[in-house]
Amino acid sequence: MEKVRVKALLVDTSNNAPVVLLEGSSNSKVMPIWIGQNEALAISLKLQDKDFGRPLTHDLLKAVLDRLDQQLERVVIDHLDNNTYYATLMLSSEDGGELTEIDSRPSDSIALALRTGSPIFVDDDIFREVAMESPFDEGLEGGSESSEDFEDFLDQRMELSKFKDFTEEEEE
Repeated sequence: MEKVRVKALLVDTSNNAPVVLLEGSSNSKVMPIWIGQNEALAISLKLQDKDFGRPLTHDLLKAVLDRLDQQLERVVIDHLDNNTYYATLMLSSEDGGELTEIDSRPSDSIALALRTGSPIFVDDDIFREVAMESPFDEGLEGGSESSEDFEDFLDQRMELSKFKDFTEEEEE
């Protein structure tokens, strides 16, 4: 399993769909996942450490888990079918019982993992198949210049369809 973290939240301007970029911890690759507007808002609010006066859905789910003495051990994005990702929440009780697996959308899983501080993993085969080189890696030829170019790319909210073109240009 590849441990990942949320690197960025973008908008694909070709269809105004939010995209979360997950960055691998053992390499310089990123994996894009298109998500819904509500989940993007939930992820964005947590990344910015902003609170609503009332709990949002993912805050509510965290409160329910806490109340039931359940911990989110990890999130695993474990299946890809017809360009749709599937994830599993791995829950454990405080008494150390068996892990409980719950099917979830990756976007909801990510939003919940951010709230609980739980790790996020992606199946190795899926990560290998869809991940792209990240210009954030200082080890790439061009080093910090590549990183600065990519930061500009993020700031401009470029079409995500151009993201792969951008990374391929860096490799040439």
